[in-house]
Amino acid sequence: MEMEDLFQDLFRLIEKASDALKLDTPCSITARAYLRMAEDATFELLGEVLDNDEYNRLRAVCDYSQNYCLKADNWEMVAFFMEMFWKGVYDGFFGNSKEDDHRYYLRGYAKIRHRD
Repeated sequence: MEMEDLFQDLFRLIEKASDALKLDTPCSITARAYLRMAEDATFELLGEVLDNDEYNRLRAVCDYSQNYCLKADNWEMVAFFMEMFWKGVYDGFFGNSKEDDHRYYLRGYAKIRHRD
């Protein structure tokens, strides 16, 4: 699977988790399941990198995301963080211009481009 497709799959999983949390009766079990699949999907991205520098940068981003999510107060925060952060990573990885000014987006953008 190509990198672009893997990112789209990741965004789809995050969206499904967010949707489960927005129901009239939020389903945290469903949200947690999708968020765990999304976490796994972030590490699947590593299989598509082309060189060691790219691998190391992406690995550091995956580790950062995982550590942040483990410390989050609730599943809504995890879903929001992952959505914003990984959009920033996506734009930074593919060299797109910054499209958001939220701190999680900017953090993802900077981390993949080595601008902490």
